[in-house]
Amino acid sequence: MNINANSYIALFCRNSILLVITICGLIPSRIIAQPKNIKFDQIGLEQGLSQSTVKAIVRDAQGFMWFGTQDGLNRYDGYSIKVFKHDPKDSNSISDDRINCLLSDSKGDLWIGTESCGVDRYVLEEGKFYHYLHNENDTLTISNNTITSLFEDSGENIWIGTNSGLNRYNLKSNTFRHFFFELKNSLSLNENSITAICEDKDNNIWAGTYKGLFRYNLKNDAGFMRVNELNTNPITLYGDNVTSLYTDRTGSLWVGTYDQFLKRYDKNTNSFYRYINTIKNVKTIYEEPEKYLWFGSVNMGMRILDMRTNNISQIPVIQNDPINTLYEDRLGILWLGTSFHGIFVHNRNKNRFKHYLDDPYNPNVVMTICEDRGGGLWVGTYGNGLKYFDRKRDSVITYRYNTKDPKSISSDKIFALCITSDGILWIGTIGGGLNYFDISSGMFKQYKQHSPVDSKGLSNNDITTLYETIDGNLLIGNVTGGIDILNRKTKTFKHYYHEEQIPNTIGAGRSVTVIREDENGTIWAGTLNGLRQFDPELNSFVSYNLKQKFGKQNTENESVTSLLFTGSTIWVGTSRNGLLKFNPESNSLISYTANDGLPDNVVLGILSDYSGNLWLSTNKGISKFNPKTEIFKNYDVSDGLQAKEFNQGAYFESLTGEMFFGGVNGFNAFFPDEIEDNKFIPPVYLTTFTVFNETLPLPDPIPDNFTIELSYSQNFFSFEFVALSYTSPEKNHYAYMLEGFDSDWHNVSAQQRYASYSNLDPGEYLLKVKGSNNDGLWNETGTSVIIIVTPPFWMTWWFRSLGISLVLSIVLFFYKRRIKTLKREKILQQEISHRLIEKQEEERSRIALEMHDSLGQDLLFIKNRASSIIKKNFNIQMATENFNQISSYASRVLNIVREISHNLRPPELDQLGLTETIRSILLTARESTTIEINGEVESIDGLIPHKLEINLVRILQEALSNILKHSGAAKCEIIVRAPGNHVVLSISDNGKGFNLNNNQNVKTKSGLGLTGMKERVRILGGIFEIYSAIGEGTRFEIRIPINNEKQISQPFANSGLKE
Repeated sequence: MNINANSYIALFCRNSILLVITICGLIPSRIIAQPKNIKFDQIGLEQGLSQSTVKAIVRDAQGFMWFGTQDGLNRYDGYSIKVFKHDPKDSNSISDDRINCLLSDSKGDLWIGTESCGVDRYVLEEGKFYHYLHNENDTLTISNNTITSLFEDSGENIWIGTNSGLNRYNLKSNTFRHFFFELKNSLSLNENSITAICEDKDNNIWAGTYKGLFRYNLKNDAGFMRVNELNTNPITLYGDNVTSLYTDRTGSLWVGTYDQFLKRYDKNTNSFYRYINTIKNVKTIYEEPEKYLWFGSVNMGMRILDMRTNNISQIPVIQNDPINTLYEDRLGILWLGTSFHGIFVHNRNKNRFKHYLDDPYNPNVVMTICEDRGGGLWVGTYGNGLKYFDRKRDSVITYRYNTKDPKSISSDKIFALCITSDGILWIGTIGGGLNYFDISSGMFKQYKQHSPVDSKGLSNNDITTLYETIDGNLLIGNVTGGIDILNRKTKTFKHYYHEEQIPNTIGAGRSVTVIREDENGTIWAGTLNGLRQFDPELNSFVSYNLKQKFGKQNTENESVTSLLFTGSTIWVGTSRNGLLKFNPESNSLISYTANDGLPDNVVLGILSDYSGNLWLSTNKGISKFNPKTEIFKNYDVSDGLQAKEFNQGAYFESLTGEMFFGGVNGFNAFFPDEIEDNKFIPPVYLTTFTVFNETLPLPDPIPDNFTIELSYSQNFFSFEFVALSYTSPEKNHYAYMLEGFDSDWHNVSAQQRYASYSNLDPGEYLLKVKGSNNDGLWNETGTSVIIIVTPPFWMTWWFRSLGISLVLSIVLFFYKRRIKTLKREKILQQEISHRLIEKQEEERSRIALEMHDSLGQDLLFIKNRASSIIKKNFNIQMATENFNQISSYASRVLNIVREISHNLRPPELDQLGLTETIRSILLTARESTTIEINGEVESIDGLIPHKLEINLVRILQEALSNILKHSGAAKCEIIVRAPGNHVVLSISDNGKGFNLNNNQNVKTKSGLGLTGMKERVRILGGIFEIYSAIGEGTRFEIRIPINNEKQISQPFANSGLKE
């Protein structure tokens, strides 16, 4: 709590003085349970508990806490509760909702004793309940279905107390051995109703009943011996109704009874000792390591016995609540089950700071603390006077202002305390000036300002801080910003005022908060208007500017709340900018704020421990700062602090190193080296796994390395996780990662113990979760589960393999087909080449023969006739006859040459064009055959590249040749058209036709003719179609693209043949 000058005045004017009329102004009282620092957390219906009456508590092998209530079995993980109840439709559910006792055995199984349905064994790994019920016809079953107690002995036998006998269970044979009351057997029980069971260090099993206590030795198995036969001491338990049993660390047996006080059995004297000042009807007993014995009663709450002094104290918070059970887990946390308010939890590791509070119903606002030479604590409060804590005697004395006693303290509002070197206690008050207290006489002497012009007394009666200098003078800071120096030898005051009055300036009218002296004897004062340093030469306090800027704010007018000197460094606590590290020599300044790890930017007190760490009180708890690593470690109310908010000036370190910080709810005391971090590494579990918000039926918790298989359609899942550390679980931290998807860890707080993923690709992933305890100690191993997202069938390996095989088969099929085609085409090309060569040779032979037989003979005749004319002297008539013969033969030669030339390339093609050439061919054909040839020829000139026109002519000639020579047709029809983008040549006859599938046709001359026609169509980039059958004639249809240079230049790419 940071209070400025105006706040001081307002509080002073606003609050009336509480008058407590006492003798000499002091009131002695007891410290309420503070030395043991007992605080509780509560778990009730609001936290999810199924019912408020808790009869049994246990921690299982996995680390979960189990609570047995009268309406269900509860499992607790530090955050939430899962309730198990009987389900008549589920044979694997718990057998009864009314739970009397619980046991976690050495094998990790959980045993549940019920009110009317026997005992259940819950196997954690299976998540299944096994039921053991009484069967009248089977003597090997449990003796009764009302279970009163459960216990596992050193031999791992399970002992089960019932309303009708004691049972020992053998796990191997799955049978029960019964122990009953037998009238004629002196070594049997004398009562069948069992109330409690325990074992001592000598392997004795102790059983309590409504009629006394019995002992059974595991070694000799001789039967039960009644306690009254142990000795003749009248203070025995014979006839007592035993309600609880407990063996402490020394081996002593403690016995709670219904109608007598707590008793302890001493085996050395073989007798019982009764603690008369304890309580009756003790239901549960537990021993703390510090020699404190806790015991709870059904009708008298909870008590604590100090076994060293036999003093008994009561716990007020649960004094009227029946205590049913008390359980300590392996971390030393105490869990108390009550009848009306659920569970109370006391965690010694959590309450690390001792909290002093003399009256919990009227808490003190502590403003200042100091310690005297005897170790007593003096505490100044706001409104509750001066208090003296005698920690040796466990008592508190309060000194209050008494209007009728001039020797009482002058005000109940105390802001400053100082014990000077001579042992005198000086008290600075608000409104009451300065008090001098003689501890030996208990008398107060007052120093006050009697008037504003009084230069010999105090300058102000509202004192905010006190400090003794090396030379023994007392420095007194006040609320208006002034400082008085009291010379204790001369008992005179020297005043230093703020600047509005005289040049000796200090706080500019704002409170002086702290005064300290450095190792050089220089006096420094912190005010709500900045830092001041005393200059002996000027005999005044001068401003020491802090020039470091923080955003738009300047520290020149920073409110200083506390000071600490370490070497040449001044540590400055401020009300806005956190902690400042100031070096006056180098004029350097470093600021540490909430952004650097401080819990709050208001630093109210600074102390230093022997290790060099700084301890800081703030408005949000206490922080430990390591100047070397510059790391802050923060503590809050959950660690045992009196409250979040502390007060300015309320901090003190004793000569033994013990630290004190005061606030709005008392004060805390601690030794820094005893504040240890939690060393427990918590187990980490996945507790739920949901797909589209529907929980999967998986083990709870999910085992490590468990495999979860999801289909590709289950593409949204979420999960929850927990680290089982019950010391401030809200401070635990977590990290999760999905290997195969995430590249780094996701860090989350305890408030976000869940995560989700969506739209994962099919595959295998590893989900890893790790967690830390409240002090940041991580379980780096954590837990993990394997998540397999199965693909749809079209993404499975077998489907892909099948698809690849199919594609390869298709590719192979077409590849082989292409190879076969290429081979066939190669053979065809070879045959065509061979045939073309033959044709060329035939043509050459024919031309040679014609030239030899026709041209040669005619030319020879012409030559001979011309020679004879030259050699012989023919008359004109004979010469004329010879010249006529020569002319006739020359004309014949010319015709032959023209015919040969026409056969090689029709001259009409160049002279008249393609259209007229085709028409000429048709006309010639009609004149040379008796077959009826009909033709329809459209103009196609220019539609086919000129250099390729001869191919169409040859195709027509070859087709007509085949018809004339081989078809046996009576009629033939030739049509030449140019529809669209193609030139179409259609040739049909009504001849005998042929079989297209007969390869023999290819080997004949007509077959080779067809092959030549196909090749020429390919050259033209066209499509050649043949339609023929035996006796049905033949039709050729050829489609050639119009003047497509690119397409025709690649004839084999786009040409086709249909048969």
